[in-house]
Amino acid sequence: MIRVPVVLAVLLLAAQDPPRYETREKHDPNGINKWYLGREIAHVMGPGGIPWLDRPEREDEENPTRCIEALKLKADDVVADLGAGSGFYSFRMAAKVGGKGRILAVEIQDEMIAELNKRIAKQKITNVDVIKGTVDDPKLPEAGVDLIIMVDVYHELEFPFEVMTAVKKSLKPGGRVALVEFRKEDRNVPIKDVHKMSEEQIGKEMAAVGLRPLETVGILPWQHIAVYTNRDVDAGIELGFRLAIPEDRKADAWKISTAAETVMRKRLDAAGIAAYTLSLRQGLYALRLPGATPEDSDKAKRLLGRAGRLQFRSAAPLDVQTKYVQDKVVPEGFAAVERGESSVGGEYEAYKGSILLRKESVIEGSQIVGAHAQAEPSPGREKHWVVAIELDADGAKRFDAEAAILYERRPTGLIAILLDGKVLTTPAVQSPVFRGKLQISGQKGQEEAAWMALILRTGALPVPLELEAESLYGPRK
Repeated sequence: MIRVPVVLAVLLLAAQDPPRYETREKHDPNGINKWYLGREIAHVMGPGGIPWLDRPEREDEENPTRCIEALKLKADDVVADLGAGSGFYSFRMAAKVGGKGRILAVEIQDEMIAELNKRIAKQKITNVDVIKGTVDDPKLPEAGVDLIIMVDVYHELEFPFEVMTAVKKSLKPGGRVALVEFRKEDRNVPIKDVHKMSEEQIGKEMAAVGLRPLETVGILPWQHIAVYTNRDVDAGIELGFRLAIPEDRKADAWKISTAAETVMRKRLDAAGIAAYTLSLRQGLYALRLPGATPEDSDKAKRLLGRAGRLQFRSAAPLDVQTKYVQDKVVPEGFAAVERGESSVGGEYEAYKGSILLRKESVIEGSQIVGAHAQAEPSPGREKHWVVAIELDADGAKRFDAEAAILYERRPTGLIAILLDGKVLTTPAVQSPVFRGKLQISGQKGQEEAAWMALILRTGALPVPLELEAESLYGPRK
């Protein structure tokens, strides 16, 4: 029997493994012609890019404030800003984690490190530590970091596998990695293609080092925040929602999606659903509720099942409504809307059934700055619940201008309150002046009033959500 030396056997096995990186004959001039898992690595931004990092337009174009809020930093977190650059994110996050937390600003370029140290000294920042890493090792403490964030950085790493292997080792148990990358899926993002990354590609590269997907946050104008973790995924319920975007608005799909996700997260946060994760996968929003019960699932479905578009629209004067009842001709500027279950009588008899409403709203939900459930006493009856709302200055002015007109009508004018096109109530205007303080009655109890208030104060979805899937995920006992 022929024996192969151990060293030679190892070399033979290693030679059979495909190379981790490759080059190609054709490549993007903005890339370095080094490919990893089918993606070309981009050139690194040097110190000459500091004005770009610090540009005033960055807040509008990338919304870093919202990005940091989405990370839900805690006061004692240790956060590594890998590829910190001039410290744009590092110093903002330092204020969030406070004196008990630390920001580890990692850079490999001496000029960037000098700029970081200069700004730390000038601003007297005490909770930011500068770390000089290398192209294949960020030099982070092992199992010592709660969150590692890379903002427009990962796609430029010369050795992504080696860096992410080190990153995984540096995470505490249950730690997170957040890659903030320009969306490759969105053709309207005005960034060179090699500097964008798709969610699918990010997932492929994180899986190569054993990091698991947690969620993808899509509330930023140009980027997505892909969050991964080193822990096992908890079991729970997953709901799949699709945005009902009409054909004539498909060109604005990403803009609509970003706005919708912002509202979805506001509602879930306001309802106290703290442990959820939300990701957009191939046009379907996957909402994961770890450890959820069927009741938790029903609550989430109710929260997201309404677009929540609120309108206050004036009803036609009585003579116009009476003529419509007789000839069924809708006059210009009005629309016939089913009145619903509201009871009417007396002078308002003609307003039964379909009611003529002005097409143009007096005010809409976007002008609401506050909403809460409120109990109102009723003489001789059990108290009833209403939703008390407060309007912004423009909304208050517009409503009072219309209220003055309706109050002078005989009979007193009606104003319809609609939610998603359905009439909730059509009260007669009882005063010429409201100063931005209104009430919506017709609630069946405290729970319904509280739900309505939450929907109104968190804003309307740009288009409705349709539930397409509901399933269990994660390990089973």
